Amino acid sequence: MHIATENELLAEVVHHLPDAKKVLVFAPHPDDEVFGCGGALAQLHTAGVPVVVHVLTDGCLGGDNLDGQLAQRRAQESRNALETLGITDVVFWELPDRGLVYGELLIERLFSILHKEEADLVFLPASTELHPDHQTLSLVGSEALRRSGEVKNVVFYEISAPLPNPNLLLDISAEEDVKLQAMECYHSQLEQQPYAEQIQGLNRFRAYHLGGRCKSAEAYNIYPVSVKSVEPPQFLEKSPFYRCKQGDKAVNVNSPLVSIVVRSMDVSTLGEALDSLALQTYPNIEVVVVNAKGGKHSTLGTICGPFTLRLINQEGKALPRARAANTGMAACCGRYIGFLDDDDLVAPDHLKHLVGVLQENQDKVVAYTGAQGLDRGDPERKVLATFAEPNVCFPMLIMGNVVPIHTVLFPAKALESGILMDETLERYEDWDFWLQLLRLLPFKFVDKVTATYYSNGKSNVFPFDPDCEIVSMAMEAMDIKWSKLLEPAELREISNFYTQKQSDATACLNDIE
Repeated sequence: MHIATENELLAEVVHHLPDAKKVLVFAPHPDDEVFGCGGALAQLHTAGVPVVVHVLTDGCLGGDNLDGQLAQRRAQESRNALETLGITDVVFWELPDRGLVYGELLIERLFSILHKEEADLVFLPASTELHPDHQTLSLVGSEALRRSGEVKNVVFYEISAPLPNPNLLLDISAEEDVKLQAMECYHSQLEQQPYAEQIQGLNRFRAYHLGGRCKSAEAYNIYPVSVKSVEPPQFLEKSPFYRCKQGDKAVNVNSPLVSIVVRSMDVSTLGEALDSLALQTYPNIEVVVVNAKGGKHSTLGTICGPFTLRLINQEGKALPRARAANTGMAACCGRYIGFLDDDDLVAPDHLKHLVGVLQENQDKVVAYTGAQGLDRGDPERKVLATFAEPNVCFPMLIMGNVVPIHTVLFPAKALESGILMDETLERYEDWDFWLQLLRLLPFKFVDKVTATYYSNGKSNVFPFDPDCEIVSMAMEAMDIKWSKLLEPAELREISNFYTQKQSDATACLNDIE
């Protein structure tokens, strides 16, 4: 067995910041930007790169505020510290300490700044930080960056929790003294704890791997951001979905509750699926995980990010796909219900868009988004197909399913009509369920691709392989069932739909000729 050497482990680590024309730094408190990346900021200033710093909270829980002036003192200390590094462009948001909330309000604010400033290098605190404001800002900034796709590089910095696997070690030996001078500007903080001495100790530890000539270093994780992605940010450091409630994000119980049913076979991809739910910007969700494999399921805890998680059928019998879905729906408490398979993902703003359409239409529609199909094993993440049919109707859907299960959100009251997933179907139970729903409510399209469907999942009915035997058998079962259920009016709709499609195709060919 080969044991990696220290040099091999460090082979991917870089030792310099990329060239940048403009830099944005987001800090949760009025000292974090200097404690975390003061050396880097001094280097950028020396190189003539414009740096804009945004400090989000007033930091008032970190010191003596008997006179009510701590916010002003901390802001002035931050200005003095940054001026010591040569940086004068700083914006104070003055949000309350421990008051950052992961959600659309904060994400949109950061997104607008990214769009306005057009920076090509952005600094954010790492998600592995312990403080809830640090975590929340990391998640908020990551989602804003995912949506923008315009920034060339994002740099995550450590403050109070050392990064476990940094991929950038920056030699700040030449800047060590000026960083110390800057840190010593934070008098209100140093009265509480010797932060400057402790941060200097961390920086000297980080110099360990840069050789004897390096006295001090800062550690980062740096990632490129090139295009918008449907998936949760790949550059976000992985942390379990239940970790610290993802920064203690607040749940807004005034928003309608959304129940998401996850049928789990206890596969390794379940954590990624739940992570994508934990990152949802919609504020009121319950996650209902159904143990479909039977027996004892892995322990999941009771939270998924900031949201409630319930595991049902623990140590129960194995459940077929349709029965697992029905069991999950019966346990839902939400006004709206959706699904997520344990090997698929949704984008952080997925549920926000779906709920918006349902509310705009007074719950009289079924909302659905687009989905992309990927091969999980493809490192280039090439899109194999896109499901984004804007006008799903009964005649269209009876001809074939174009609506992946995790793209749909429907009003729970639709279940009062008696519709359920058909437990006699071994496959395509979701397709059959959509047809039942379409007899009750129209489908309304959200013109966004916010879901990811993986080709090598466990359903065995992936639509990119229509010739496999399992798909053929599942299609036959659907044909047999619905040939007995179609009403005369529906048959006419299907005939008219087919005739119109043929006419449209002929007209298109004539235009080309």
